[in-house]
Amino acid sequence: MPMTRALPFFLLLLVASVAGALAQGRALDEDWPLGLWEGAHRDISIDSDATWCEFSREDGRLRWRMTRQTTMFRQGPATLSAAGFVTQISPWSIEMDGTYSTESGRDLGGLSVRYVLTRTDNTLSGSATTSHGQGSVTLTKR
Repeated sequence: MPMTRALPFFLLLLVASVAGALAQGRALDEDWPLGLWEGAHRDISIDSDATWCEFSREDGRLRWRMTRQTTMFRQGPATLSAAGFVTQISPWSIEMDGTYSTESGRDLGGLSVRYVLTRTDNTLSGSATTSHGQGSVTLTKR
């Protein structure tokens, strides 16, 4: 009889343990982008570009900050900054919405930007879209 009484208790512990592991796994899955990523943007108007994007957690949300050293055709070099929040995340993709800072000048200052990126190992690649057009971006985790 003692074994029969212990079985429900054991099953309860097992269920609690599995639920805790799943909750931890979910939290860990959302932390995979944390840290610094490096790469470049590409589109028809860019001559050269170096991009740094850092992900952090603020008030329970994933935030991103990006700096770009870029040279646009016929415009010369510029430093561009953008920041925002992650709006969707899974183990294999991330979507980010943000805004270019007004210090970015040119045509981008204050402009909204949306990134839709796919993760392959330590690389993110996909699209960067503003009202001025769409380009591609590739970032590698450092």
